[in-house]
Amino acid sequence: MVLDLLVPQFKDFWLPLLIIWMMLNPLLAARLYLGMRHHGLSENNGNMSRLRNVQMEPDTLPNA
Repeated sequence: MVLDLLVPQFKDFWLPLLIIWMMLNPLLAARLYLGMRHHGLSENNGNMSRLRNVQMEPDTLPNA
């Protein structure tokens, strides 16, 4: 392996860290996405995404 010639301790130090990072990365990304979805920030609607529970009044009242 070329990296063993450049850095002899690659297998001893960097490879376990790389494997741990590859395992934790999807878990952290999923937790970040679920947290954004919980706060209503996952939809790309600009500033309206935080106001989705606010009922906006219509511009005109219906004619009775």
